[in-house]
Amino acid sequence: MNLLTKVFVVVVALLSVLLVALTVSFVANTENYKEKANEYKGEKLAAQNRVTILQDEVAKLNTEKAADAIAISNENAELKATIVQLRGTLATEQMNGQKLEADLASMKASVDRMSATGKLNVTLLEKVNGELNVSRGKLVGTEQKLAEALDKINELKTENEGVIRQLYQNKEQVVALKGELDKLNGGIATLSDEQKSMIFAAMEGTAKVVSEVQIAGEIVQVVEDSGVTLVQLNVGQSDGVKENMEFIVHRGADYLGTIVVSKVDASQAAGQLTEANGAITVGDNVMSGIN
Repeated sequence: MNLLTKVFVVVVALLSVLLVALTVSFVANTENYKEKANEYKGEKLAAQNRVTILQDEVAKLNTEKAADAIAISNENAELKATIVQLRGTLATEQMNGQKLEADLASMKASVDRMSATGKLNVTLLEKVNGELNVSRGKLVGTEQKLAEALDKINELKTENEGVIRQLYQNKEQVVALKGELDKLNGGIATLSDEQKSMIFAAMEGTAKVVSEVQIAGEIVQVVEDSGVTLVQLNVGQSDGVKENMEFIVHRGADYLGTIVVSKVDASQAAGQLTEANGAITVGDNVMSGIN
């Protein structure tokens, strides 16, 4: 074997060792990449599950929020009735206290006259003073109850401001929409069956629009047409309403169905009841979802 052959054999041996090392490294890296890919898939699935859980929690919180607003409103009404009753009781106790003080003054005058003649009736004076102290104690108790009730109302005031503000806004919107309501009613009534079918088909085939902020309103008209329920809402573009936006219908904490908006202008919107969970009527509340 000459020198060139020996060199060739050595080179081939070195290349074989290098190839084996590269193959082992490639296989190890491939397994590592597969393991990382599986980890990423697991993390992605866990993240998707967390998103689903959070969406369910948001829906639950929206329902609880509506129920809490009704409970706060009812509790506020009960407290106001209690205040009226306590004020009446306080007025009665104050009148009784004033009468007793007048009687005491009269008796003291009599005592003074009797003292001048040496006929002071100590027992009568103590009795009158005792009755006056009892009446004053009752008056203090009534005033304390009234103060506690006022404090409770003040505590609820912050939580109840949103509910009261929404009620006033709804009332003002209803009054403002009365003039425009007839015009929209006439437009809905004059739609042909073909036009209505086109609207319904567009509603069914279009992706739903989700509101970025919560929009609340109420139903101002319900029209039944060939098994289809059309509704009119007292919220519009100025409130953030868009076509194909979904609204949940509820009466207090009771879920009644889902509405998809098909037509909207500045101050009102119209749509179709796509899911029913009970009979809906004018005055039922609606609330958009939150993105």
